[in-house]
Amino acid sequence: MRSFLDLHYPIDVDWAEVHGMRIAYADVGAGDVPIVLVHGLSGYIPMWQKNIGALARNDRVIALDLPGYGKSDKPRASYSMSFFARAVVGLLDALEIPRAILVGHSMGAQISMHVALEAPGRVEALVLSSPAGIETFSASEAAFLRSLVTPAFTYYATESTIRARHEANFFRMPPEAGFMVADRIALRQARKFKAYCHVIKHSVRGMLDEPVHAQLHALHMPTLILFGDADKLIPNPVLHRGTAAELVQAELPRMPNARFVLLPNAGHLAQFEASQAWNDAVSAFVGEQRAPAPASSVGV
Repeated sequence: MRSFLDLHYPIDVDWAEVHGMRIAYADVGAGDVPIVLVHGLSGYIPMWQKNIGALARNDRVIALDLPGYGKSDKPRASYSMSFFARAVVGLLDALEIPRAILVGHSMGAQISMHVALEAPGRVEALVLSSPAGIETFSASEAAFLRSLVTPAFTYYATESTIRARHEANFFRMPPEAGFMVADRIALRQARKFKAYCHVIKHSVRGMLDEPVHAQLHALHMPTLILFGDADKLIPNPVLHRGTAAELVQAELPRMPNARFVLLPNAGHLAQFEASQAWNDAVSAFVGEQRAPAPASSVGV
């Protein structure tokens, strides 16, 4: 593979000019308030392939490659959460979308929360799938993670290491997820791969530098949180004990309009591994946002 543009996508993509960057996106279905899918660390549009069609039956769905990822440009940039949030809002501007339902996975959920905090008028509702940013890290823990994820961490990963890192995203990695491993292995030969390795480093630092834990109380829009019950990545398995469910249940009282769904037999990529249950939960939640508010029962 000579270029990230050679990646095979199961859906047609277009590009938008956003703050001087070309952002790749797919746009299917129809609806007044679109669903915007924001992938996580090391992600790209194909990771949503089991969700886009199901959600597009009733809504317009836009899936993007964040800057630095997939077929989008990989400029020299901070790759902070605020940088990504501005890129998401910039794409909404480019597509003339005033408000959207943001569906973020992992780092993408943390980015989506930043959009909601920095531009709340643009966010109709939030779906946070296996969200990063809620878990907290001490200064020493954050320093350890920064030192671990260097460009070499990505650049020199062997095929067996790449496979193992992908398998960690699942309860049981399904065979149809093999394209993720194959793509990642092939990208080692692509131009811009070194730049991509730096994107990963800065993205991890961005997550650590801009958590949202202290601001959860400010997320007033309807919010759905989903986790697989066998998530092996959140909480961090090296640094923290406990389960994702325990992490969310501890924070739910601070989120004024949030609910939580735990998906059985699913890991960190629950939207892929438990796609039917995930799609059903998200579709029901989005349908509630479309429903008209009940009429007042106050008599005249």
